[in-house]
Amino acid sequence: MNTDTIYRRALQQGDAIRYWHYSDIVSQRYDVPDVPMQGDMDPFFFLSKKKNFIPHTYPCRVDFQQRYLEKKPQPFGAFELTRWWFPFGSDHVDLSGFWFRPTRIGAWAQTWLETETDGEVTLRFTTCGGGIVQVNGEDVACAIWKTPLRSPFL
Repeated sequence: MNTDTIYRRALQQGDAIRYWHYSDIVSQRYDVPDVPMQGDMDPFFFLSKKKNFIPHTYPCRVDFQQRYLEKKPQPFGAFELTRWWFPFGSDHVDLSGFWFRPTRIGAWAQTWLETETDGEVTLRFTTCGGGIVQVNGEDVACAIWKTPLRSPFL
């Protein structure tokens, strides 16, 4: 690793790690057989200003939950870091977007932490979906997707 290209930033206890070297987003189509959606349509869906949601879940989401809920994430795509994330005031990396078809997405991100002394460091890791934390190439923690998708808009 060429340390001349690393952006150094001091962290205080409780600070978010905001600077990342990351990959392009990798996507895989997530097609499932055509099946009817369960649930009834709210006849006042387009007229309501307070209760504007669709009361059913897309079949691709049901299938995805059955396959991945409460399981360790399985990375896919090459580990090719191509971009830098600078926070501009945000405490998190935001790689969100919109896909017109059911799609499984993933990305790699890497950062470096230096400490003045050896010892254990406690970090809190949160993500939308799942993720794995590695230290020196070894898995040390993972965020497992535990909550079924219940978005009122999907």
